[in-house]
Amino acid sequence: MAIQYIQNSQQQRNIPPFQFQLRKCFWGFHTSSNLSYFLAKVDFLNPNFSNKIRMAVISCPYIEELVFTIPRIDSIKHLSGLKNLTFLYIDFGVCDDNYLSEFVSLLVEIGPQLKHLGVVRSNIIPINVAIENCPNLTSLKFSSAVDKTNPEMVSSVTTSRLKNLTLDKCDKFSLLYALSCCTNLKELFIFDGSCLDDNLLNTILDKNPLSELKVAYISKCRLSGRGLRNFLISAKQLDTFFILSDELFLCNEDVLLQELNRVNTCKSGSKLLKTEIFNQKLNPCCF
Repeated sequence: MAIQYIQNSQQQRNIPPFQFQLRKCFWGFHTSSNLSYFLAKVDFLNPNFSNKIRMAVISCPYIEELVFTIPRIDSIKHLSGLKNLTFLYIDFGVCDDNYLSEFVSLLVEIGPQLKHLGVVRSNIIPINVAIENCPNLTSLKFSSAVDKTNPEMVSSVTTSRLKNLTLDKCDKFSLLYALSCCTNLKELFIFDGSCLDDNLLNTILDKNPLSELKVAYISKCRLSGRGLRNFLISAKQLDTFFILSDELFLCNEDVLLQELNRVNTCKSGSKLLKTEIFNQKLNPCCF
């Protein structure tokens, strides 16, 4: 890690530790290639990785936005030292540890200061951990294959601050919990909504009519024409949407919009995805 090299050079020359003015950082590895995945695994075996992150936190105390691909869970505790952090995007895809308790402990410490949180490629973190420990979130991206979420967690907890919600691979109870909680949601992106059918949608709308929703992208769901109709009637502020469902092949959306006297714009999925807040935040041209 370049920061540790600089710190070691300073120590050898008896120079006081230098603090960088960096506001945005990427720590870890991009795991889209086999080579970087292998390198991440090598660092996973390196007991010094946690110390590297500790040194990075000391060297970069002013970080506001951090993207972190984490190979070892013992390094996550050091993030609590980032007192200016408001954007955290954390990828657990190469982490083999049982990291739930450590992640919860981190959110207990820094959750209230976070405005944007992305949790991706996790299979053990339930979504309520993020929502309940981060009361000031305005944006949440959650990608988790948790399939044993406790249905009793659907409670009276609500958040009016969360405006942007992105979900992927969530089970039906996680989806019900999240959409019931977010009473002032403006933008909703669901990448794999295979659990979302008409019945689940009706249950969600009974708890939260999504009356403030303006943008919706829902892919691979099981909504029928009737479900889409109920959704459009309830989400009165919706003006841009893309919904992909095999059950909609007989539904003419233009006719439905005309019938409901709505002027909603139905965009192509690829164009709408470009507006998703985490796609914009992680765009290398903006980082």
